[in-house]
Amino acid sequence: MFYKMITKKRDEWFAGDCVVKELIEYIEKTNQMRDAQVDAIKTYLFLKIACDNKPLFELFKNGVFNTLDLDELEVSSK
Repeated sequence: MFYKMITKKRDEWFAGDCVVKELIEYIEKTNQMRDAQVDAIKTYLFLKIACDNKPLFELFKNGVFNTLDLDELEVSSK
């Protein structure tokens, strides 16, 4: 569950304003690492750069990975 939440935000970051996109593209293009290694590097760089190297508990507490909009659900926040 947490992995999917982090991965979704990470992929959004890589699709948008990512400063290391060229580095990841090079790693994927050279094909010297397994997919799991590339995935781990992406997650590591996302947590270090985009999340300002904050602890995971703080990121979850502040709702960084929460994309759930309660007003869009059938049972709203009201």
